[in-house]
Amino acid sequence: FHAQEQQVPKTLEDARALEAIEAFDGVMKASNSTVDDRVAAIRRVGRVKHQRVLDVLAPYLNSGDVQLRITAARTLSTFDRKPNPVAVLVDAYLNEANQSHGTLGVRVSILQALGMLKAAQATPLIEHAIDLVMA
Repeated sequence: FHAQEQQVPKTLEDARALEAIEAFDGVMKASNSTVDDRVAAIRRVGRVKHQRVLDVLAPYLNSGDVQLRITAARTLSTFDRKPNPVAVLVDAYLNEANQSHGTLGVRVSILQALGMLKAAQATPLIEHAIDLVMA
């Protein structure tokens, strides 16, 4: 038996993040939730620009339904670097899970998100994508 740690919010922002994550987890863990329900949950939790929310959304860039990955990338594009999602997006673009033909939309959404964030790190990724298309 492991006792669960009680997360005590230190600020109002922390409290908002924890509340949003709790609601998000409820939808994502529900056995009857549809892809549309999960997409809506990603969008809702992403309204709270907080490091904990970024940490919760990051894994959705690399696993699960392609539509969830695309929604996670688009949602992180709204974070305006507070917290900064650029490193997470770059890692997701390079992640092996997003390299198949079926995940092209994910890679495009990640590049779009990096562009919206005006991330200089996007330049080599865009050049790489162009090289792949031209090959």
